[in-house]
Amino acid sequence: MLTALNSILTNSINSLGFNCSEELSKFAQVRTLTPIKLSKHFQSMSREFTERLSLKTYKNYQKMSL
Repeated sequence: MLTALNSILTNSINSLGFNCSEELSKFAQVRTLTPIKLSKHFQSMSREFTERLSLKTYKNYQKMSL
């Protein structure tokens, strides 16, 4: 998949007339994939936090019911 993305980026940069398109495509690939990875990481952290908060709220509710 990354090879295909690199090829697409390289061809796109070549069509714009830039030199050193291989390096530019690698840079663009890093700039594209880094926010995606960070977003997935924060979504995972957010989901885990929400689950813990829900469990804690439920346990506190159970304690109050007794």
